[in-house]
Amino acid sequence: MKRSALTLAAALVATPLLAACGSSATAPAASGTSASAAPATASAPSTMDMDMSSGHMAPGTAMHGAMTDGDTKTDLGAAHKTDAVFGDFAANPAAPTYDTTKVPAGAKATVQVVAAGGSTLVRMEVSGLLPSTVYGSHAHVNACGANGDAAGGHFEHTPDPKGASTDPQFANPTNEIWLDFQTDAQGHAVVWSKQPWDFSDGRAPKSVILHAMKTETAAGSAGKAGSRLACANAAF
Repeated sequence: MKRSALTLAAALVATPLLAACGSSATAPAASGTSASAAPATASAPSTMDMDMSSGHMAPGTAMHGAMTDGDTKTDLGAAHKTDAVFGDFAANPAAPTYDTTKVPAGAKATVQVVAAGGSTLVRMEVSGLLPSTVYGSHAHVNACGANGDAAGGHFEHTPDPKGASTDPQFANPTNEIWLDFQTDAQGHAVVWSKQPWDFSDGRAPKSVILHAMKTETAAGSAGKAGSRLACANAAF
């Protein structure tokens, strides 16, 4: 599994990077796999399974998962990289925490993005969070603000014409960037997402939001993941 994850990262890094920065998210490949991507309008994926014993998200779709312990040191090299330390908005508007009981001040997140050759790989590493806890996470269209709503809706490669979507045809991990994870006993996790598209149309997310629960997939609630706990601006 580690070899496949490294191969995927190396292949993307070797491809010339697209200069894209811009404005919720898509299907990542199962950790360490390079399965072909579903179209952006694919029907909702099955619910992702949790491996509660290891503290990592087990892949439940072809394009989403968390790295294993052996992969957590993998670095994406020549990637857009953002380091965030969560704190009070007034002191740190780039990485505010809205719920210090679940995202304590001083918790950290590093977001790395490689967008090249028609694909996008996003890797996020978090630390200092609650131990053995499930969090939802997605890329959002706006930068962080004084409250969680300021980040707007999920970034969607193909936007739902009706607006913020709970329709699985749009709110799914192939059309949005979902980074759900479960922390280990030390409050640490690494999760990654591979999309079958890039930001060559000039649109891109501006932040990543941490949510209170795993992302839902059912019609009418797809994309929902509970309250917005914290936000980190990120370079996509």
